[in-house]
Amino acid sequence: MNNPGTLKVTTPTDREIVMTRVFDAPRDLVFDAYTTTLTNTVLYSSKEARENALCSGMEEGMSAGYDRLAELLAEH
Repeated sequence: MNNPGTLKVTTPTDREIVMTRVFDAPRDLVFDAYTTTLTNTVLYSSKEARENALCSGMEEGMSAGYDRLAELLAEH
């Protein structure tokens, strides 16, 4: 995935959602911003719970959050 700004959502197992996004910023800055301001990793109790999360609109919310992070990274 080399396209900055594009959120990729996958479901590698019945209980996981993996979201990947590339940022146009130094790795250390992205890591610091992400680990001190965002919390992303969730293991769902069942496939049904994971599917409910996917249907809730969480992808749009996460995408908006990542867009804001990209704006903050661009300021540095």
